Amino acid sequence: MPGSIGADLAVGTPLLMGVYYAPHSDARAGSKQISVNADPSPAVTSTYPDRGLSNTQHEIQISIRYLNPSGAYTVTMITKGSKTETLEQVGSPALDTDPRCGTADKFCTTIGLTVKTPAENPDGVLSGGPASIRICQGATCATTVFTYVGQDAYIVDGLNVTSAVSIFETPVEIYVRNLPPIDLASKVAVKLGDAFCTVTSFVRPVAPSTIWTLRTKFPPNYIPAVVTGSVYRKADGAAAGAPRCRA
Repeated sequence: MPGSIGADLAVGTPLLMGVYYAPHSDARAGSKQISVNADPSPAVTSTYPDRGLSNTQHEIQISIRYLNPSGAYTVTMITKGSKTETLEQVGSPALDTDPRCGTADKFCTTIGLTVKTPAENPDGVLSGGPASIRICQGATCATTVFTYVGQDAYIVDGLNVTSAVSIFETPVEIYVRNLPPIDLASKVAVKLGDAFCTVTSFVRPVAPSTIWTLRTKFPPNYIPAVVTGSVYRKADGAAAGAPRCRA
């Protein structure tokens, strides 16, 4: 409305915005009340991959909002064991600016950074756990997490179902990385919730993918509130008395 343009407004101040035909004056304006918010804090919107083996170097793609796109960035990793590493940036930042803004600034631009981890987990190749990654511009930082997985652990990327009907047996696919080239059907099993399941079939990865697909069936009459998929070696055994999936 007249008199508001260029004014200094306190955070939280309600502002009435109007649109009107000049000859008719603002008395006939269509209006909408908006609020003045504080500047948002920098935030990471995506991290990929968000986990990886401890004995491998990883290139991690991180997207950040609300940092100055024309500034310089430092990226630091702090491991579960409290070891600190400065991460190398790969290439130049990628800027994705909303075309409605016209210019790149921290409110309209998503910054894409690719960083490289050390050759192995600073805590050791058998160690795992979350490592905090801080992307900073001076004293202003955004934080994300990369999870290390010990070199002999399996990595479950996801399930193709997240719910099931309790009276039916439900086919499930589990997507797994870091499996050795073995006879999976005889040596590897999966666990869904508290139920231990036999691998009924599997699909080997096709290069460049390293993801195996394991197929099993979730048992009827046993549906926990939250289904978590995990993979284990049959040689490690299963809990005595645990529910079993049918092959």
